[in-house]
Amino acid sequence: MRKASWVLPLALSLFCWADSASAGQLTYWKFNSKKSRIDLITNSATKPRAKVVMNPTRLVIDLPNTTFRKLKARRKISKYVREVRVAQHNRKTTRVVVELSKKYTLSPRRVLVRGIAPNRWYIQLPKFFPLKDAKKVFAQDDCR
Repeated sequence: MRKASWVLPLALSLFCWADSASAGQLTYWKFNSKKSRIDLITNSATKPRAKVVMNPTRLVIDLPNTTFRKLKARRKISKYVREVRVAQHNRKTTRVVVELSKKYTLSPRRVLVRGIAPNRWYIQLPKFFPLKDAKKVFAQDDCR
């Protein structure tokens, strides 16, 4: 019984290695301040999922079945965008977070996720507006 005690841990580690090896990789990302968008390129097909989280306002973009080789990346951006962070969220998901400055927000309904190719995407951020105007802007969005 003791001689076979190494079989299960070895099999599990091989399964996990094979599983992560099949995932694509985020190979390029850039936040374009002039166009107010983030460009993403992976080495395999994926479909980003974007959502807006409030307090503070953050655009969270998940890339399923994608890994990020670096431990973590951060870039400070502008007066509207405090920073952009990229990290491995879990074993199979890379997460990109665009965090807005404290005084600004954006309309979640106006965030556009567009594919250029199965492995090339951009997320267009809408116009930023002061947090104090959020109720008015969100009410206008509900009327559309």
